[in-house]
Amino acid sequence: MRNLVRAFLAFCIGLALALPLGADDLPDYFLLSFLDLSEDMQEAQDQNKHLLLYFHQEGCPYCLAMESRVFPNAEVDALLREQFLAISLNIWGDRVVTLADGSEISEKALARRLAVQFTPTILLLRNARLDKAGLMGRINGYRKPQAFIQTVNSALGRLGSQPDQGPLANSRYKFAGLEELAQPDPNKPIALFFEHGNCDDCQHLHNLLAGAEARQLLQKYQVFRLHAASEDTLSYAGKATTPSMLAQAFRIGYYPTVVLLSSEQNGTYTERLRIDSHIKEFHFVTALDYVAQKIYTQDDNFQNYINARSNVMRERGVDVRIWK
Repeated sequence: MRNLVRAFLAFCIGLALALPLGADDLPDYFLLSFLDLSEDMQEAQDQNKHLLLYFHQEGCPYCLAMESRVFPNAEVDALLREQFLAISLNIWGDRVVTLADGSEISEKALARRLAVQFTPTILLLRNARLDKAGLMGRINGYRKPQAFIQTVNSALGRLGSQPDQGPLANSRYKFAGLEELAQPDPNKPIALFFEHGNCDDCQHLHNLLAGAEARQLLQKYQVFRLHAASEDTLSYAGKATTPSMLAQAFRIGYYPTVVLLSSEQNGTYTERLRIDSHIKEFHFVTALDYVAQKIYTQDDNFQNYINARSNVMRERGVDVRIWK
């Protein structure tokens, strides 16, 4: 009956009003939803499936890549079609979302509450509550098909791959020695590069490090490179640990991941932003700039800074290429 009601209302009000822009390009396991999460979760559970929330925005090349390269991938499609029903949400949208407790919130307010810093962001839910109990997994940003599949399978409790013990990707960047992590400079933020062997996206990241702007910004950081399979002893936050243990403590599930932290006077560290997706140069240097300048103290929404920075650059006549 619920499906019949939806079909009738969609016919009456038109698909353009019921769906966000670009929804025609999404697979058919995306629901024609009135954004009542409890109702949508019930529909998924009736089919022995979970619920996927897909946060996007218009003009986002990473979202376009997700929709044109990842969702159509045969393995991705089979996995998501078998395990999920999905809802599309615009991080700047005004449509009303009804939460599990019956309260209502706009799409953009929900994105902010959930700290969506990159698009696309995907939440995999086991129930309609948007808390740790309800969240199976989260994917911040664009990931290529195989990395995406690995993350989803891990969220489903299927055996995931362990960090490869092979050699790290070639890099010309000179990282700080790990012994310096024991007593970091409190006047500089910290960048932790978590990597492992035989990692294609790791090589892509190191290609970004060759850029002049990235190198200039990284001079403001203490930059450390950690092999996630290494059991070598090091000191972090006053405690003996290993790169492998740190990767587990930071819940690293994608390689490479860059964790940007502020170094506090009392010897502790505060994570300000992390990059755990396939990223291009503009977003990479913007992330470095965001933390280096402590923009998070003025605005904790990284998306706002992305937009502000790109607008300033365009006003100066700079050709801003997001997907370069």
